[in-house]
Amino acid sequence: MKSARERHPISGAQVRAARAFLGWTARALAKKADVPDFTLEWIEGHGQISGKDLKALAAILAQLETAGIEFTDDAGIPGLRLHPRESESKGRTASPRRASLT
Repeated sequence: MKSARERHPISGAQVRAARAFLGWTARALAKKADVPDFTLEWIEGHGQISGKDLKALAAILAQLETAGIEFTDDAGIPGLRLHPRESESKGRTASPRRASLT
């Protein structure tokens, strides 16, 4: 079964929202993903991700997913969830935060 990311490309808005969930600046995410700041700004701001951006996008998504972000596509509506990391979730019973980008 294909993941939501394989069926529907991730948008710049989802990258921006994921970064906001984590409280990361654009510069911090670019550094973690080892991509130029302007590449992240293009992906987040332009809204269209071209073929030349796919390698950078993969590095960005890897960092966001490692931090607990899950990209979703519920009934064609793109969104994301933040899953607390193991060390942050001990003793918590709350469900993950969810956001829809509509």
